Amino acid sequence: MIKSLIVDDEPRAIKALEILLEKNCPEVRIIGTASNVDDAYRQIVLEKPALVFLDINMPNGTGLDLIERIKDTESAKVIFTTAHDEFAIKAFRLSAIDYLLKPIDKVELIDSINRFKKHVSKSANEELTVLSQLLDKQNGKRIAINTVDGVHVINLEDVLYLSSEKNYTTFHFQGSSILTSKPLGDYEKTLSEYQFIRVHRSYIVNLKKVKEFHRKRMEIVLDNECCIEVSRNRKELLMENLKIV
Repeated sequence: MIKSLIVDDEPRAIKALEILLEKNCPEVRIIGTASNVDDAYRQIVLEKPALVFLDINMPNGTGLDLIERIKDTESAKVIFTTAHDEFAIKAFRLSAIDYLLKPIDKVELIDSINRFKKHVSKSANEELTVLSQLLDKQNGKRIAINTVDGVHVINLEDVLYLSSEKNYTTFHFQGSSILTSKPLGDYEKTLSEYQFIRVHRSYIVNLKKVKEFHRKRMEIVLDNECCIEVSRNRKELLMENLKIV
């Protein structure tokens, strides 16, 4: 759910947006409303919403003033909502996710929520990359992977192989596995530095866990006795890398 705050000095505008969100964006949960900048600031600090629907023209300060107050904190992302478009350029300079003109159109609202989700997903992936790079420098053989439950830090020496599950990838360990939210191809280049190799469109294996390679059957046997199919066009590359190991 996307924790959200609506900031607007017009009660009818707040109600209209709440109805639109309830009908068209069920992933958005309104945790509060505010009618002025001071109240909005207090709620942002206390409740830490992920998203703020922010009107610009309000008494005792504008929505732009609120952005200036929270920009140096761990602030929420903002979608501006206003009846006036003369503030659009300044709004985007202040890194707003989007800018909706009243009366708000439901299609434009849905597009704005989707834009927010893409922005958050991109930020999460960037944070994950930084974490993996930090772990790489500290340990050399640990990475962070994104799963439906959160971020898992794994020791690559414990990984037997990876398998493709449509747009997902499963990391297989001795007696356990972890499903991640990225396709197999996203891991191929990263793991190649750690003696992992793609042997099939559906598999990447840890070369250090390879016990046997049967040429006639075109399959690998791992330390846990698991058999992995090898594509014919990957055979030579596999054999070259096994010599290195």
